[in-house]
Amino acid sequence: MEKIPFLIEILPYVLKFRKTTFVIKLGGDNAKEQKKLEALAKDMTLLHNLGVNIVIVHGGGPQANELLKKLGYPLQKINGRRITDKQTLEVAKMVYAGKVNTEIVAALQKAGTHAVGLTGVDCNLVYAKKREPQKIKNKKTGKTEEIDFGYVGDIKKINLEVVQDLLEKNCVPVIACLGADKDGTILNINADNIAEEISKALKAEKFISVTNVPGILENKEDKTSTISYLNVCNAKKLLKSKKITDGMLPKLESCIAVVEGGVKRAHIIDMTQPHSILIEILTNQGSGTMIVSKEEEAKYKQKG
Repeated sequence: MEKIPFLIEILPYVLKFRKTTFVIKLGGDNAKEQKKLEALAKDMTLLHNLGVNIVIVHGGGPQANELLKKLGYPLQKINGRRITDKQTLEVAKMVYAGKVNTEIVAALQKAGTHAVGLTGVDCNLVYAKKREPQKIKNKKTGKTEEIDFGYVGDIKKINLEVVQDLLEKNCVPVIACLGADKDGTILNINADNIAEEISKALKAEKFISVTNVPGILENKEDKTSTISYLNVCNAKKLLKSKKITDGMLPKLESCIAVVEGGVKRAHIIDMTQPHSILIEILTNQGSGTMIVSKEEEAKYKQKG
């Protein structure tokens, strides 16, 4: 009987989010441990069965790095950004479109959700252009260098037909972070960027970036100092303060971009906390960090 009040608590959220769309971005770390992936798949299956449309976009960087190492290929990065030569692209195709995508789909199927694995190449979902060489200041050397990122793509257009068809059939699209140009050249594209552009194109209710940290921290040394929510203006100030570094930087940038692009709320959520997505979406307690517009902030303060 003690669980009944909790069920009553989640009812307003169930009614609010039914028939809306969430875009969930998963990193490769989220798919490395089978038990954690299966637990996450169960949470997403619950949301899906409550009537939420879910689109998943994923990377696979750690798995790609492992295979590159096994094959004896060098891992090339500058300022944390991957350089994709022909060998690295072959590994990315095998890992992203093969191993990681299939494992996420299988976990969702096991949990009871019909899921379909895709890449951005399918039905020209992610149309991109090969990135031009760029002059970049190398943080390690302090020198400005002209860098050719190889087979890295920048998104030019998102074609939603295949995603919308799958959502209408009550399926969950699971999209690996590859795209192609007009000549059919396959390109490696940042998963945060794909998730961001799909969120804006779908006019999603929520954009959720699943990580392995508690959210944005007031103090990086204190994991209990999670900032519960930020409006876009304060989030931009935080970026300029240079308190945000490493992998959190593109995540916060994507959250700001989606909110400015019309998505109501963006979330950075910790996968290592059990049921963190459900806690954030379906309870007053919340989890991780939420980024909102000033208009949504007013609603949040009023209603929660």
